[in-house]
Amino acid sequence: SPVYDSRKSSTYRAEDCITSDLCDAYFNNCGFPTNANIVCFTETNHLRRRTKSNGHMDRDTFAFGGTCGSMCRGEIILNDVLFGCSNATILLTYDILKLSYNKYSLLAQTSSPRFSYSLGDIKDVSYIYNQLIIENSNKTPLMHEIPMVVSGR
Repeated sequence: SPVYDSRKSSTYRAEDCITSDLCDAYFNNCGFPTNANIVCFTETNHLRRRTKSNGHMDRDTFAFGGTCGSMCRGEIILNDVLFGCSNATILLTYDILKLSYNKYSLLAQTSSPRFSYSLGDIKDVSYIYNQLIIENSNKTPLMHEIPMVVSGR
């Protein structure tokens, strides 16, 4: 899939620091980008990996699924999803999608208690079996138990 470009979206909007409670309460950081709008900025430090990334919080409509064959259950459209856009990273680390379960994570915004994922050839953007499935049911279609292999054991 192509890289996200907010200029091509009619539903994109930056999270406004003045009207949004979440910027002060959760991210505690406002900034001024080149267009002079006050937007909510976020910065993440990964101490173990010695990496750092920063960006701004935005909202847009997301569409998932619908084109990946028999595993898909049709397209799901999520309106006004809060997400982070990276401006700069150190050591070329990129957080593409966070699946943690905090108040503003993608999972919390979908109100879905379960997810499963399948990652194959992540360098090949046309590889159709890379999937993220978010479900309200007890099981997701990709649910399998896979033993964890620990190196050296």
